[in-house]
Parts: sequence; C-alpha cells; structure tokens
Amino acid sequence: MDKLKYLHDEISSLKINELPKSIQDLANIVGAPKAFKYAYKFGGVTLCFRAWNDEASAWEKDTKDLVRVVGIEHAKAFVVLFYGYRLKIPTCEILTKRLTGRQVAKERREFGIPNAVLARKFNLDERRIYQITSADRKARGLPRSRYAAKPERK
Repeated sequence: MDKLKYLHDEISSLKINELPKSIQDLANIVGAPKAFKYAYKFGGVTLCFRAWNDEASAWEKDTKDLVRVVGIEHAKAFVVLFYGYRLKIPTCEILTKRLTGRQVAKERREFGIPNAVLARKFNLDERRIYQITSADRKARGLPRSRYAAKPERK
C-alpha cells in the first residue's frame, strides 16, 4: 500500500525547512511536495547527473526518474545546477512517519475515526495509533482520554 495516497494534505502543506538538508536544494527548484515525493520514491541512492540531453533515448535512468516525478522543466534546472555532482537522496523515513502521525491525529480529531480503522488505513498497529492520538491530545492540553477525571463543578 502506498502511504502517499493518504498523506496528500500533509504533503501539500509541507515546508522546505522540514525536509532533510540534502533534499532542500531540489525543493527550492520544484517545491517541497515534489521534492518529498522524489525522495520518498527514490531515496537511499546516490545519483550522478550528466549533461542534459533532449533525446529521450539518451537520458540516463536517474534523469528519466526525475522527469517523471518533477516534470521536464524542473528536471532540466536541477541537472544544470548539479551537473557532474554525486547527490545522495535521503529516504525521508522520519519525515514520512511525522507526516503520517499528523494525518492520523487530524483524522481522529476532526472525524472521530476509531483507532482500529486508522490502524488499517495507515498500516500501523492500534497501539501506535493510540500513542499518536494521545500525544496529540497532550500537545493540545486535553486529558488523556474521554474517560479522564473531569474537573469538579462549583
């Protein structure tokens, strides 16, 4: 299952400074959402960019992948900027987990979706969903659960 399908809202609101340093240059050219998608799809490898070649048959595999994710105009700008450099693309696992946590908390908060349903949707276990939603409630200054002691009335 592709997690990005469920993280669309969080990815679209992503800021460049939330990305790993090594992918921020790409984000400055194409925007944070596209840079994240590229890192998510091709992270964990080192790319070496050669001169741009408009003949599709002559493109290197790395350049073709870049074009598929960010588009041809952005890919050209990126290749010109990093011509001859080796660039390590990070996996963005930590950021993916943070975005997943935000989306889980948002769906629980706004729609009241049960933990079991969220766990199936995001391919997490219920305990992790509980941890995420509890941390969200604590961050917003709410009691741990709906069964927490209520303040006495006067």
